[in-house]
Amino acid sequence: MKRLQTLWLLFVICVCSASAQIEGGEGGTITIQRKTKAYNYELSFGLQAAGGVSMMSEGDGLSVYDGSGMSLGGGAALNVRFGGKDSRNRDLHGQGLFGVGLELNYRQHTVKTLGQDDLELGYFEVPLMVQFYPFYNGKHLRNFYIEAGPTFAGTLSSKPDVLTVDNTSYRTGDIKGFDVKASVGVGYRFNESSANDGFYVNARYNFGSSDLAGNFPAKISTAEITIGYMFKCIGSKR
Repeated sequence: MKRLQTLWLLFVICVCSASAQIEGGEGGTITIQRKTKAYNYELSFGLQAAGGVSMMSEGDGLSVYDGSGMSLGGGAALNVRFGGKDSRNRDLHGQGLFGVGLELNYRQHTVKTLGQDDLELGYFEVPLMVQFYPFYNGKHLRNFYIEAGPTFAGTLSSKPDVLTVDNTSYRTGDIKGFDVKASVGVGYRFNESSANDGFYVNARYNFGSSDLAGNFPAKISTAEITIGYMFKCIGSKR
């Protein structure tokens, strides 16, 4: 008798624990509800290509700049967009007011000089951008964002080895500068929600703050347009 009571108690416990996930459907059909994890953010990874113009500002004693040149490159991007609430106080997972973007890029900057050769600089760039979505709570432009943040950059290569302007020679092949640029921009993701895969476009201005070298007091700034494709990594597609 005691064994029967024990078995009955175990059966009741099993039924009660399973009732949270199993419901009886019409006609005696049993359906099993799968629990899905709701994320309060969306994490995406993307690949991108960029093009624009490079400009140089000169310090005292330097006069070699003759005009802007091309800026080309590409890289990878990681984006996090946080959740929020809509006008009806419903949760917006990964479609909120703020986001953060981190990129790793290679850029080839060219500026025109007064000499026979143009100055060509190869850079690595790591932008860390805080994104603001002003229309996140509306039906239109909810994936439009404004961004600002620092871009950490360093010179990987420079050509020519020697730049000669007005009988003055500069060993530009030895330039190995590091810069923290102030970057601002706008962008838009072309998908139904931030959680889905899709293309995006971005326009950004990077203001150089550091000289290329101690004997070459020049700063490089760029204006560029980036086109890329973002893949959703974490978060539910809609």
